[in-house]
Amino acid sequence: MTEVHHVVFDHCDFSGSTDETFDMTLSNDFTVQWSTIANSDPSGQNYGSLIAYPPTANVSWHHNLSAHHGGRCEPHMHWGEGVEGDVVIDFRNNVDYNCTFDALMYLDSPPVMPHPTADAGAATHTHVR
Repeated sequence: MTEVHHVVFDHCDFSGSTDETFDMTLSNDFTVQWSTIANSDPSGQNYGSLIAYPPTANVSWHHNLSAHHGGRCEPHMHWGEGVEGDVVIDFRNNVDYNCTFDALMYLDSPPVMPHPTADAGAATHTHVR
């Protein structure tokens, strides 16, 4: 999904995609909760989730099951330049099952701002300023 904002995905089943099974780009202020992201198609990239590109911000991702992926079991997150203000990522109480990955979750390029700092807070809650 592209350019989505102020939406909640609750008790949804995302499955069978040949690229990312759940793909949210250029979006902000969204929640994915109590959902299943599973069974990516092995004939494609076989990835779980992607959350990326500015102005993607203010994401809540909790109580989800991610299973049977070749990679990106938890979201691959990257922004590049162009996000202004605070970015909040609320990530907690998720379950990964039968996933091949080299890291639990990627946050490969946090939002770029004039003077970025990271305030780690709780282990499952990250604020990037």
